[in-house]
Amino acid sequence: PLDLTEALAAANRSVEVDANPRYLETRGQIYCKLEQWREAVADLRDSLNGSLPDSRPAHRSLALAYEKLGDHEQAAAHRAHDFLWGWAMLAGGFALLAATAVGWFLARRLSRPLSDLTDTAERYAGGDRHVRTDSSSRVSEVRRLAGALDTMADAVDRSEESQKRVVADVAHELRNPLAVLQGQLEEMRDGYMPADPEALATLHDETLRLARVVDDLGNLAEAELPQILRPTEIDLASVATQASDARRAAFEAAGIRLHVVADRAPTLGDPDRLGQVTANLLDNCVRDCRAGDRCTLRTGTDGDEVFLMLDDSGPGIPDSERALVFERRYRGSTTADTPGSGIGLAVVQRLVDAHDGDVSVTGSPDGGTRVVVRLHRQGSRTHVVS
Repeated sequence: PLDLTEALAAANRSVEVDANPRYLETRGQIYCKLEQWREAVADLRDSLNGSLPDSRPAHRSLALAYEKLGDHEQAAAHRAHDFLWGWAMLAGGFALLAATAVGWFLARRLSRPLSDLTDTAERYAGGDRHVRTDSSSRVSEVRRLAGALDTMADAVDRSEESQKRVVADVAHELRNPLAVLQGQLEEMRDGYMPADPEALATLHDETLRLARVVDDLGNLAEAELPQILRPTEIDLASVATQASDARRAAFEAAGIRLHVVADRAPTLGDPDRLGQVTANLLDNCVRDCRAGDRCTLRTGTDGDEVFLMLDDSGPGIPDSERALVFERRYRGSTTADTPGSGIGLAVVQRLVDAHDGDVSVTGSPDGGTRVVVRLHRQGSRTHVVS
């Protein structure tokens, strides 16, 4: 009792200085300990009317004080409030635990596939070019990220493979002419071969062949680069006409008849690259056909497509070799003795693929070879050009 009296005096001093609801609640608790129920009710009610409307200790003490004072209705009301508030706190605790558990589950569900993507990217950067992501995640954003990483990895692989092929092509195509040049120059140096006009002409032919090979390899390397096109609305007929006009003198010099049927063929494409396609096909015709042969170049529309078709009456390509003509450095049995690097049709195929088109080689009704390039007609669909 003495300690409670001292505490009551201290509480009175605090209330006199600052009538804080917390001090009132403390003094009401002391009054309950001293069994001064009316004073306890006054302070506890004032504390609840202040900033402590949901204080469980205050309601619990009020229930006890009203019970002692015989006001059972008020005692029951404050006891019910204390009970409900206790359940509310318990429910809030369970809700907090549930939210924490769900948050942890979602965080794990999201962080685990991201961690797997990070591991995949690190393995790929470390040199494992075969590793790919697992894009089966149920989170759409993670699936999109995984798909983007796989697409990027495929693009890097294609670029590296293209670089390796170009290096291999350069080594393969330059080896023979360089060996010939080296051998003949060494023979001239050592006095085994005279440096007469005939020998110099041979060396000059080899340097020309080297220049052609370098040009072909440059065209092939450029054709394999991504985003090389500058698409615009064009008429394939005008592209074919310009390319054929530029090479008509070469056809006349070779004794080959060139006939052009340029019907309108609107499409979306790069006029320079499609001109390169046409030029390569015409150059092959000049190189492979014989004097007196005929070459017919046509353009036109076929449903939702436009086409560029080249027919010749030359020696043709055996059926067994047609599937190989677009391979790099491939030289058919009928053209093995003609000059060339075997890269022209590979360039054609890559440029046509970049236009989302198709190129095919079949037999021609004229007895030789038919090459058909098909592209999407302008306005027929949404064009996809890389």
